[in-house]
Amino acid sequence: MTSTAASSAEPSGPWDLVLSHVSLSRRRGGERIVLWLNGSGAPGWSVAYTDRPVLDGSGEAVDLPGEIFLDIYVSGTVPAGDGYRGGRRVTAADPGRVSGLHVAGTFEGYTQVLAGIDGDRVPFRVRALRDPSRLVVDVGVGSSP
Repeated sequence: MTSTAASSAEPSGPWDLVLSHVSLSRRRGGERIVLWLNGSGAPGWSVAYTDRPVLDGSGEAVDLPGEIFLDIYVSGTVPAGDGYRGGRRVTAADPGRVSGLHVAGTFEGYTQVLAGIDGDRVPFRVRALRDPSRLVVDVGVGSSP
């Protein structure tokens, strides 16, 4: 089910997931953010809209294009160490409503990623998948980008 309301779920399995890769792509009916994770189990999450993108822990504002922002937390994670090699900024080759992503890092078992959204709130859907472990956030599902 898609909605603009906050969404959350608890992780299953050991808390040893490490963010390894982030991708953003255009899909039919919206865009897809995929957070790829190394480790076992399925990630938990908390995803909600916010008017102001800030870093968890410090409260520091993030300069990210967009009019509204999705604050994405993946739970059951540990600091990346040598795992995540991507940049802090992720952009789509063919952007739609998602103007970009900012990978904030891991703090107290949660990895934070912020997504800038152009325009108003649009419905989103969140799913945790296994083999390999990943968190999928479909944005703009059921709306016109």
